[in-house]
Amino acid sequence: MYVLELARRRKSVRAYASSPIELGDVLYALRAAIQAPSGANQQPWRFIIITDPEVKARVRRVCEE
Repeated sequence: MYVLELARRRKSVRAYASSPIELGDVLYALRAAIQAPSGANQQPWRFIIITDPEVKARVRRVCEE
C-alpha cells in the first residue's frame, strides 16, 4: 500500500468499547508492535497485562498522582 493511501485511511479513535478484549487479540497486537523500529535498535519494550479490575483501579490511582 502506498504511503499516501495509508495517510488517507488513518483515523483517531476517541470512543472506546467497554467490552473486554480477548487475551489472544492483545498478544497478537503486541507481537506486531514489537516489530516496529526503536531508537538505536534498543527494543526497550516491557508489557504488563492486568486483568483484575481492582488492580487496574489501584494502578490508575497511582499513575494519576
